[in-house]
This record gives sequence, structure tokens and C-alpha cells, in this order.
Amino acid sequence: LRSASLFTSCSFVDHRVCRGVVQTILHSLPPTIPSSFLSLSFTMKYVAGLLLALAAAATACDDALCQNEDCGSCGNSCCKLMITVPAEDTASVMSKLYDGFNGGPDGHYALQMTAEGTLGFADLSPYGKPIDYIGQAVHTTLAPNYYNDTINLSIAKTEDGKGSVIEAFSISQIAGAYCDAGQNYFNIMQVITSVYDSSDYYGGDAGFDGSCQQPASA
Repeated sequence: LRSASLFTSCSFVDHRVCRGVVQTILHSLPPTIPSSFLSLSFTMKYVAGLLLALAAAATACDDALCQNEDCGSCGNSCCKLMITVPAEDTASVMSKLYDGFNGGPDGHYALQMTAEGTLGFADLSPYGKPIDYIGQAVHTTLAPNYYNDTINLSIAKTEDGKGSVIEAFSISQIAGAYCDAGQNYFNIMQVITSVYDSSDYYGGDAGFDGSCQQPASA
């Protein structure tokens, strides 16, 4: 009876997450509990409270790259980084970023169609613009909320023409995301560190325009 009542409450959330919470609850309960606990209304409130706590933990960015939290620097949370690859031309950088953001290290990135009708990146080099490539991807966070964040990218030549400057901007799509637990910084740097060794680039330690700064202890 106790298991049935609790598992009934899982109809409104991801079942794998909910079942894990329910198992935790069942293992923590004493052998004899008040009959009031088994009422559906009490059970729903109990499980919902635990699920909310679990959801907060599950959606928080939890990685070494999540230390650069942003709180509302763009109204919503965001991160703007400039990364220089001094010994690689813009076409090669674009190719690596295309591969990096096409699914990505965690499989949660998706390249977007550009206004020019190409997937992921558009080549602006024939048009006399200050950048050679412009692109966009979307990153979806983990269960249970699946928030989407947009990453905008541009690639320009360095002043000496031998390297490339990547300008990357990630912003939380969901309204009300004031603080991001480092998610937007993570969205960018997870891919950068997957396609480049640390010796291949410089920059990216912290955002500019006041965004995604390093923590005070860093």
C-alpha cells in the first residue's frame, strides 16, 4: 500500500527521477508510520517537496567548468567570452567549432539554421565584414527541466592575420533566470576544451562586459 501510494504520485514528473526519490523515501521510513502518511494528499505534498529539492540539485550546473556564475548581467543570466587561437586560421577554427557544437561532448547541443540558409555557421568572408564566420547553437540542460540556452558565435582574424578570435555569447532562454550557477560559461567552455588543448588558445578565463566573472577565490 505504501509503495502504491507513493508511486501514484509520479505521474507528473520524469519517472526515472521520481522512482529514485520514492525509493529513497521508502528506505528512510520507519517500519511503523502514522496512517495519515499514507493519505494521497499528504503523500503528494511529501513527494513534491522532495522532488523540488532534487530538481534544484539536478538542474544546477555541476562541473569544474561551472565556477563562473552569472547573475543578470544581461537582464537574464548570460556569458560573453573572447578566446584567441593564435596559430589557426578562421576556416579551420570554424570547422572545429562546427564539429564541437554538433551534438557536443554531452550530446545536448544542436546547431541552428542561419539567416544565410546554412546549418551552424555562415561564411561572411566574401562580404567585407569584420568577421569571417557567424554561427549559433542551442544547448539543452539535463533532466528534469530541460532548459534551452542559446550560444551565438563569431570568428574573426587576429590583427596579424595568422590566427583567429572567437567571440562566444551564451544566454539563458527561460525568463527569470537571474543566476545560472555557471551554466552559460559551461555551455561555451565545455566545447572549447573538447576541441582545443589549453596550450592552443588563450582567454576564456572570465567574461567581459561584466558577465560570468571568476569567483573571488579563483
